[in-house]
Amino acid sequence: IYQSVCAGCGGNDDFPVTPGAWPLDPSNVNHAANCNNGVFKFDFQTPVADAKFTINSQTGCTPFTIHYQNQSTPTADYLWDFGNNDTTSIIFSPTKTYIIPGTYTIKLYVKDPSRCNVWDTATQNITVYPGITAKFGFVTTPCSNLVSFNDSSKLGPVSWLWDFDDNSTSSLQNPKHTYASAGSYDITLISTTINGCKDTITLHLNLPGVPVSINANKNICLGNSTQLNATGGFKYVWTPPLGLNNPNIANPIASPTVTTTYTVDISTVNNNGDTCIQRLSTTVFVFNPSLIPLIATTDEDTIGLGGSTIIHAITDTTKKIIWTPADGLDNPSSFNPKATPTKTTTYTVTIIDSTGCTRSATVTIYVISIGCEEADVFVPNTFTPNGDGHNDILYVRSNSLTHLYFAVYNRWGQMVFETTDINIGWDGIYKGMKADPAVFAWYLRGECYNKEKFKTQGNVTLIR
Repeated sequence: IYQSVCAGCGGNDDFPVTPGAWPLDPSNVNHAANCNNGVFKFDFQTPVADAKFTINSQTGCTPFTIHYQNQSTPTADYLWDFGNNDTTSIIFSPTKTYIIPGTYTIKLYVKDPSRCNVWDTATQNITVYPGITAKFGFVTTPCSNLVSFNDSSKLGPVSWLWDFDDNSTSSLQNPKHTYASAGSYDITLISTTINGCKDTITLHLNLPGVPVSINANKNICLGNSTQLNATGGFKYVWTPPLGLNNPNIANPIASPTVTTTYTVDISTVNNNGDTCIQRLSTTVFVFNPSLIPLIATTDEDTIGLGGSTIIHAITDTTKKIIWTPADGLDNPSSFNPKATPTKTTTYTVTIIDSTGCTRSATVTIYVISIGCEEADVFVPNTFTPNGDGHNDILYVRSNSLTHLYFAVYNRWGQMVFETTDINIGWDGIYKGMKADPAVFAWYLRGECYNKEKFKTQGNVTLIR
């Protein structure tokens, strides 16, 4: 505020002013005698009362509790009007709970006589929506894990969230749910109104049931059997009955010829006294060993005493095999072991697949124990190729030879016949003509089963 006055009259510069220098009556003339004009500035900083507050939320659902935070002048007196005819609170920052829906005008009155304005008021509005009470019931189905849920929440929910306590949920108002097994479950429902008001309720559900069980799936080889096993009931009916020794007991013996799924109906009595039938299934997988490829072969099926050969299992080499007997084998689990039997032996190779099924094949090694001497080889000294079917062909006879060379010569040294096959002999024909009766020379060399070399010679008489 600025103020102008007369000061320092009559050539003086002092203050206060000269009385009467300016008359109170404006109609009078100015009596100032050469007075100065004095100007003053007044700076008013008088504090005022200031009402101010905040709330935690403008809207809520009954019961709606508001925490008022007073930010007004700290030295004043306070009076709260909560908008519901309650004006009794003088607490600095009160808490108020609203249980009746509606819109409320909240006022804070602040009084401080030491302040210039003494009084100040702050106002805010809040809206309280009707709350909701979540409620539901359920109905179980006898001998079943099916449960029907019925919402009965008050004050009109518009959305629902069900938690069935088995990692399953639903947003339907009245859902149905089938549990995987009997047991105890805590069911939770969250009901929500159009204004976002929510309420939660949890009820306990007990599904009566008698625990039943069945064996896990099984593998068998074709022609074998396995025992099935079900528990928990007083009556059992297995289907299909084919391959079962008794379809009306808890643990029948199953001997299917093909892979079969068996289903058993188990009769039980639950805690409510209901007679119930529970159905379980198990599968018997049948594997046919004859479908496993397997052949047993040998490089030589006849050897001399002390000799060796290689036997082979021709099959899937990713599977395990075993040769029996192991006598004379360098490695009974090899697919190609070396066999050195001391007597004629039949070796059996057995293959085992991942299911435990087996298949076998055999190979026989004949062991020849005769020597490799001249006495072990026989060449006739006469033969009669006259077509009567008796002694018509000249053969080399021996059980010792594995390889041979046999040649026949006439008196002039001409070779009239030769062979490397012990099963082929001379029929007395030379150059397409019947040879004349005469004495012929022969030469023989060979190898025996024991790998010894052999050679000899002699004469034979052709008679017609």
